[in-house]
Amino acid sequence: MIDLPSQPYKDDKTIAAIDLGSNSFHMVIGKEENGQFIIIDRLREPVRLGEGIDRNKQLDPIVGQRA
Repeated sequence: MIDLPSQPYKDDKTIAAIDLGSNSFHMVIGKEENGQFIIIDRLREPVRLGEGIDRNKQLDPIVGQRA
C-alpha cells in the first residue's frame, strides 16, 4: 500500500526519480533548495521480479501483479 501526501506538491522545483529494478522498485521525491537536493519522501517496494521468470523468459502473472 502506498501512502500519498494529502496535498500535491505545488513547487516547480519538486522532482521525483523512479528506479524499477528486478528486486525492488524505488521512488525518491525531492526539491532543489539553495543549490542542494533535499529529499522530501522516499518509497521502496520489494517486487522480486526475477523469481517469476520461466524458461521462456515470460513473467509469471502472479509476480507481475505483485509488481
